[in-house]
Amino acid sequence: GQISENEFWKNIGVKQKNMPRKLVLEKLEYSFDNDFLPLISGFVRKKIGVYGNIPKEWLEEIFESSGLSAMVQLSILSSDLEEMFPSEKAFNLIKEKIGNALIIDSNMNNIEMAKEKGISAVLLVRNALHNCRCKPDLFVPKLIQLEDLVE
Repeated sequence: GQISENEFWKNIGVKQKNMPRKLVLEKLEYSFDNDFLPLISGFVRKKIGVYGNIPKEWLEEIFESSGLSAMVQLSILSSDLEEMFPSEKAFNLIKEKIGNALIIDSNMNNIEMAKEKGISAVLLVRNALHNCRCKPDLFVPKLIQLEDLVE
């Protein structure tokens, strides 16, 4: 979050950023869990936020092409905060902006930070767990399992 996208590509030796950028964005968009869009579209009356370590331009482009722009009211990015996740600043902001939030994440460090801040957390189990230090409120292997749990 401390350098521009042009500087990023230049620093890794890419002179024409459009092709690798397009490939990265496509990979990110198509890496959505199959249950993600059906699940999130069922939460239209909820305040939905996203957070992550992705440049704002990339997030906006992915949201526009996937139709998520209209569904997400809050985005907290490492580039905005100028620090990577897990971020104490970010979780304080989530609590301030959303209040009674539910964090859904596959990263144990983010779950642990959310729990430390008093935010309910669901661990989306993508890989085998090793040395799980904190206790999420729920473990789920598939996003669609959350559909009946979120009021």
